[in-house]
Amino acid sequence: MDRTFLHSLDHEAGGVHSATPQFEMRGNHIFTTIHHKDGAKVLPWYEVRNNKVYRTEFHPEGTSLHPHFEIRGDKIHTTIHNSLGHSPLPSFHLRK
Repeated sequence: MDRTFLHSLDHEAGGVHSATPQFEMRGNHIFTTIHHKDGAKVLPWYEVRNNKVYRTEFHPEGTSLHPHFEIRGDKIHTTIHNSLGHSPLPSFHLRK
């Protein structure tokens, strides 16, 4: 199965910096990794449908009716429905 890692992006005055992967995407599901503050989880926190990312029942905040993230190329952006707020800058960078 193809695995892609989601690296958090910190936006600084000097540009974009990518840290260790917080999540791992396998197929259409996204799981936390050992680098996530909650540790690695066996059950997926997110599901990807049509380049939109929705919370699953395994997410601490429960399922979502609206997408919390949107995949655009190799970046993931928050949507207006994200509980942490919306930013025009990407939140994650996708890497194999």
